[in-house]
This record gives sequence, structure tokens and C-alpha cells, in this order.
Amino acid sequence: MFISLLITKLCSFIIYEICSYDMDEVVVEVEKTKREWEEAYEKTIGHIISIQQYGKSRRGDGGEEKFSLQRLNGLAQDGLSLLNSLQFNLDLLAPQLPSDDQVQSTQSLLETWKNQYHRYLEIWFTVCLWNLQHFTSRI
Repeated sequence: MFISLLITKLCSFIIYEICSYDMDEVVVEVEKTKREWEEAYEKTIGHIISIQQYGKSRRGDGGEEKFSLQRLNGLAQDGLSLLNSLQFNLDLLAPQLPSDDQVQSTQSLLETWKNQYHRYLEIWFTVCLWNLQHFTSRI
């Protein structure tokens, strides 16, 4: 009887530890996703600003552009794609968080990310159209 009770308690403890480890792992992944978002967001904004200022102040020593417009557009597209992927990742992770407060907070953050993403996607698209019109009119 004693051994049976001991085994039951031990199994319960092991199951609890496995479940709490998985929850801790989700929290770690959420934090990692947040850090990746911050880095990608800053870089993407920088690329979009560089596209806006293309031809104005991005000149190198020899008067040539440091980055071509195509390269800047590619970097901005890559950044926007990464941001979209990170949104998807956070959307999958949020419901797996251990507490309702964490789930709600993370889902609120996700909405903020979606708004930021769409705002910068619109800005990037507008800037690309302007550059297309501006540079083709000079040809």
C-alpha cells in the first residue's frame, strides 16, 4: 500500500514537472519571439527610411549610392516577411501560455504588432510607388 501511494505521488510529480517544463518552454519561446520582433522591426524601419531618402543623403565617398534601390527594397521585403512570420509564431504560442493573463497580454501585443506591420507595409508600398514614379520620370 505504501509503495503504491509513493509511486502514485512520484508519477504525479513527474507529470507536473513535464507539464511545467513545457509551459516554461512556451514562455521562453514567446520572449525569444518578442526579441526577434524588436530587432527585425528596427531594421525594417531603417530600410524603409533609407528607401524614402534614397538619392538624397545615402551617397558614398565616390558619389555612388551605398545600396541600390533594389537591394533596399529586397531588405525591406525580407524584414516585412520576417515580421509576418513572427506574428504567426506568436499567434500559435499565445494560447499555450500557462495563465489567462499571459494569454490576453500576448494577444493584445499581437494586435499591436499587426497594426504596426500593416502601417509599415502601407508606408513601404507608398514609398516604392513614389520611387518608381520619380525615377522613371527621370529616364
